[in-house]
Amino acid sequence: MPKNIPPEEKKTEEPVNVIEKCTNDLYKDLENILGDGSLTPINFATTCISLMQNVESFTNLRGLEKKDVILRVFEKYIAEEQPDDIVLNIIPSFIDAMISVDRGEISIKIKPEKCLAACFGCVSSKGKNKRK
Repeated sequence: MPKNIPPEEKKTEEPVNVIEKCTNDLYKDLENILGDGSLTPINFATTCISLMQNVESFTNLRGLEKKDVILRVFEKYIAEEQPDDIVLNIIPSFIDAMISVDRGEISIKIKPEKCLAACFGCVSSKGKNKRK
């Protein structure tokens, strides 16, 4: 006979189950991405970006929940395959940086005139601020 669970308890259990299911699904994606290989400093960035792209398909999760799922996937992988906490320590800031790049908050390309102005305060590409 099914146990009657008060509505308050159902609400608190649902997100955990959704997060666990998403974590398990994304972990399978990680296994497919890595194939027979393992997570290394060389493939970490591309692997993490692939997981970030895959987690976007989980429309039932919000931004921080998606980040949490990715962290759980890496924690699970590292615990099972590669007991190395160093990678775990860089993942949160890496994810935040990639999100900022995606939103256009961080630009990889620097405009030449900004570079010149930063390096040589008196030089401008438009001929302004020339010394006499």
